[in-house]
Amino acid sequence: MSSNTVKKTASDVMTQNVKTIPAEATVRDAAILLSTNKISGAPVVNAEGKMIGVISESDLLSKTRMR
Repeated sequence: MSSNTVKKTASDVMTQNVKTIPAEATVRDAAILLSTNKISGAPVVNAEGKMIGVISESDLLSKTRMR
């Protein structure tokens, strides 16, 4: 790893145009948001816009399996 990479901060490499998903959105809505935007996760927000969690591709795959 180069010394330039080590000196970078999280804000140097973060996504600035963050896509969020409302808490009441369906799992299908979440999957479409992630797929359409080619992202692996998104903050979940309540009606006031406050982040209450994060949904990821892994969540969608592991928690929606048919049993």
